[in-house]
Amino acid sequence: MPTISIQQQRPARATSGPAGTQAGQRASDGQTALKLGRLRGKPSAPIGATAAARLREAVARAGPLGARSTQAVLEILTRGRFESFGDWKQLRGLLEERSLELKDPTPGTAKLRGQLRALDKRFVLYCPTHFSAAPLAKRGWKVEQVQVAAATTVVGLVRPPSRPAAGWMILFGGNGMSIKDNQEILEDCARKSGCGLATFSYRGYDDSQGRPSHAAITRDADSLVRFVREKYGVAAKDLTIVGQSMGTHVAAHAAVNLLKAGEPLRSVALVSPPTSIAAIHDTPKAQLAAPWPPEETYNTLALAKGLTCPVTIVEGLGDSLVHPAHARALASAIGQNAKAFFIPGFGHNDIWNTPKTGALVNATAMGTLPA
Repeated sequence: MPTISIQQQRPARATSGPAGTQAGQRASDGQTALKLGRLRGKPSAPIGATAAARLREAVARAGPLGARSTQAVLEILTRGRFESFGDWKQLRGLLEERSLELKDPTPGTAKLRGQLRALDKRFVLYCPTHFSAAPLAKRGWKVEQVQVAAATTVVGLVRPPSRPAAGWMILFGGNGMSIKDNQEILEDCARKSGCGLATFSYRGYDDSQGRPSHAAITRDADSLVRFVREKYGVAAKDLTIVGQSMGTHVAAHAAVNLLKAGEPLRSVALVSPPTSIAAIHDTPKAQLAAPWPPEETYNTLALAKGLTCPVTIVEGLGDSLVHPAHARALASAIGQNAKAFFIPGFGHNDIWNTPKTGALVNATAMGTLPA
């Protein structure tokens, strides 16, 4: 994204009367829009920290934004993708503060507000990562590519078990977790057991093609579980499906579908599970993180009764994003099949930093959980 300095625009000299004033405002806004437009990068180019800071500075210096300059900023955002959720959050707040159009509730500004809402869904609900699986294919791991739709291939990593009858774990990671993160988590979980391991990037994440959505991700989960079972000869009784954060819903969805089909799934492990993403937005912190609940709720509570196999829930008592009350509600809804473990001193994003989490997931897969 090229460097450009945008100075505060002086209003055009207005003629007498309201019409002249409005004409001057339009001319000034048009000049601002042209200069903002020069900040456009290549389509789908990542917007890193430097480029994001430059864009924030440009919007701040531009002064009040009218329709054309607001549209210019939205077009820049539509063309690129932020590497940091924090950068998007800061720019969004600044845009709302400076844009006269977004503050105007009239029908004429509905299109601009709709564009902003679409960007919210893109940047807030899904936070794609950008890691390649190929360099991670070592220590027994291999890259697998699964065609989940006519023109969409999902990429993942699979490592067969190091000893016979060790069982398998499939991990569906959290939002913003890369294929590298998921690989490291699985290795920690299986360090002592030698389980077979598998994890795949969601659509639009890492090497995977397509765009993420609830419908696509959950449908893909069924296909990916089927792929691993068929290619590697994995019986349901030897399989544990693991989920983290948003991935707990994906894991629960895949597990419920297997159980409904009469497959005797070994177990499920849910780490930092929200009852639904919409419910997260009821907390003060989440209200700051996003302006409204997303349409795709990932309602895991609705799946709870279908989890008729052993389920382990692991939650950090310091989790300020997904309050531990979510885990308690899920455990209560699942009933006697659920065992919940609460770890003090750890939150949502550092829950894997304690070896207790990996040990509990491993014990779930091995059937050796403490009573």
